[in-house]
Amino acid sequence: MVISLSLPDLNANLTQIPVTILDVETTGVSPRRGARVIEVALLQVQGNRVVAQLDTLIDPQAPLDPRAMAVNGITGGMLAHQPTFGAVLPQITAILASGLVVGHNINFDLTFLQAEYGLLGQSLPPLLALDTLPIARKYYRFPRNNLQTIAQALQIKADRFHRAMADVQVTAGVFDYFRADRGLETVQDWLSAQGKPVWRGVTPG
Repeated sequence: MVISLSLPDLNANLTQIPVTILDVETTGVSPRRGARVIEVALLQVQGNRVVAQLDTLIDPQAPLDPRAMAVNGITGGMLAHQPTFGAVLPQITAILASGLVVGHNINFDLTFLQAEYGLLGQSLPPLLALDTLPIARKYYRFPRNNLQTIAQALQIKADRFHRAMADVQVTAGVFDYFRADRGLETVQDWLSAQGKPVWRGVTPG
């Protein structure tokens, strides 16, 4: 299967193009220390319509860190017989093909995806990243800038936190709130408000 990869027009309205919200759960804090992805969720929306989604646990083929398990509640038993990252890589690449990805502290998620692609001898597709974290830091005064605190302050309902699709859905709500509240209509509007690029994979301009 050949997938056409593209980057979005910077002047495109954020409600009229595919926007992919991403979150991963991992065995630890850094792929440089051997941590691996154990859950990935992507939700691609265009306006109010869901275009594509993926929500899956991943067998990391590596030990779990008890500290990570304490945060996300994902156990080794839950990962038994789940697909490896390589098995779902084509689906991930297909959803990311639109080139625009959103997350809360998105550099963390993309660094892990990049590492997983690298272990398979492949490269993460070029991506333009929009991050809700720098918007929260620059324009709001939340008690803390983690996703849970922001969601509670904005009264965004969440079934749980620290599971990939649950965090994706909350991030989508935060993204929509910031976009409307700050008048960030286009990709360029968000990039300008965000400041410096948050992902080294693509430099806008």
